[in-house]
Amino acid sequence: MAYKYVGKSYIRPDAVSKVTGKATYLDDIRIPGMLHAAILRPPIAHARILSIETQEAEGMPGVVKVVTGQGCKIHYGDNIRDLTPMAVDKVRYIGEPVAAVVAETVQQARAAMEKIKVEYEPLPVYTDARQAMAEDAMLIHAENGSYWYLPTLHPVPETNIANLYHLKKGRGEEGFDEAEVVIEGEFNYPLGSCSALEPHGSIVWFKEDNTIDVWSSSICPTIVRDDLAHAYHLPISDVRVRIPDIGGCFGYKSDITVEQTIAYIASFVPGYPVKWVATRQEDYTSTLIAHGIRVQMKIGARKDGKLVALKSTILHTGGAYADTAVNITIAATHNSTGPYVFEHCDSTGYTVYTNTP
Repeated sequence: MAYKYVGKSYIRPDAVSKVTGKATYLDDIRIPGMLHAAILRPPIAHARILSIETQEAEGMPGVVKVVTGQGCKIHYGDNIRDLTPMAVDKVRYIGEPVAAVVAETVQQARAAMEKIKVEYEPLPVYTDARQAMAEDAMLIHAENGSYWYLPTLHPVPETNIANLYHLKKGRGEEGFDEAEVVIEGEFNYPLGSCSALEPHGSIVWFKEDNTIDVWSSSICPTIVRDDLAHAYHLPISDVRVRIPDIGGCFGYKSDITVEQTIAYIASFVPGYPVKWVATRQEDYTSTLIAHGIRVQMKIGARKDGKLVALKSTILHTGGAYADTAVNITIAATHNSTGPYVFEHCDSTGYTVYTNTP
């Protein structure tokens, strides 16, 4: 049998432009009148913002605007709208945007950013789901449960549990009475980063005709478009998202990442495209990462090898904002069985707010 694709070699559509150096990545794009942004991040992962002093930064050479999250009312997210473009009143992770400088050059923006003074009140920091689930743990989001969320989700108010997901099949945990052999263990999947050669970046332009033009190193243009249209009360036809060549994704350039933050900054200088590209450090601390998961697993089988019962508990270190994390928890929970059939299952997944990206 002859196959059209299987077993045959095909040239990737972007292969020639990339190997010849002709690919156009986000950082290659130049637009007349374009300004540049630099973003201030906190030195601690959890704190109240007591004051922000921007006067000295505003007087630096080339500075057009200094932006903070004070008074920002925008909340966004596809599953839980717990995200804000910049920190409002408190910071929840080490890479959170606290303030930004828009200037004529990147160097001017970064120099002025160093002049911004922020006073913080440190709060307890939780980098693991178990810490954040402790009875005496401080709430990372006091608003948990009051954000808009999909009706299929189950946040637990007055806790750091952003979503509780439970599945039961057959007799659940009671099914272990049919097992002759029981094995238990805990498995840890640590935090990580996809570390693509190209870091995240975006250009956002609030145009004079009240439309928004966006360039982004993302694989999800329609998600970016829809979220920005919702945030700025525009029809989606008035938001245009362009995706240049992508220098690697592997997962962490999916969903919306930096675009809402750059859009919020750019909204203060309408008529000018504003460009921002992450440093490698910002790529690790201030975009998407592989979330940490602890799995407590109990498996029961008969001596003839038949699997009969499974109990799994997923403790998901979901980060400071849970919008993308809930899907990971749900998938990890209902995929606990792997490719095997168990007559009896009891699986619980906790998406937990933590002070991590």
